[in-house]
Order: sequence, then structure tokens, then C-alpha cells
Amino acid sequence: MMNDRTSPSSTRQRPGRPTTTYSTAELSSTEMAAEVAAGNAVSLSERITDFIRFRSQWWILDQDGWFQADDEELIASLNAAALLMAQADRKVDSKP
Repeated sequence: MMNDRTSPSSTRQRPGRPTTTYSTAELSSTEMAAEVAAGNAVSLSERITDFIRFRSQWWILDQDGWFQADDEELIASLNAAALLMAQADRKVDSKP
């Protein structure tokens, strides 16, 4: 029996990698952590790390790993939130 996690419509193809029903993530948490450590990816804010800007796209963390955001409304919201959170991070960082 197929459920939402194993149905073909919910399984995403990872570029250059075989599709599995075990993980639908486009990037693993390990892969994204390496990109963050290398300075290639930046979280939404210092404290909100479930949304990351990588390869000029927003990525979202879930239990399986990282997915590229593809909803235009969500992307616009993340862009706006990143600007606000950058200001908030600066204020928090500047307090003694």
C-alpha cells in the first residue's frame, strides 16, 4: 500500500542520484551542513535555521533533509522575513 511518503507524486528526484522511497529530500542534512560550513549557504537568520538560502534559492528543512522552495508566495515571504530578521539579528548582536 502506498502512502504520501511512498507515492510517486511525493517522491522527488535528487539530481544525479537515484530516487528512493526512504528519503524524498533533495539534499541531506549532512550535505547542507557542509555547504553552510563552507560559507555557500546562509540561514534565514542566526536563530532560524530551518530555512536556508543556497544557490540563489530558498531551501526548507524537514525530517528527511532539505527541499528547494518552489512556491512563489512562500519565496516572497522568506525574502521579506530574511530582511526583517537581518535587522533583528543586528539589534540582538549589538546589545551588551
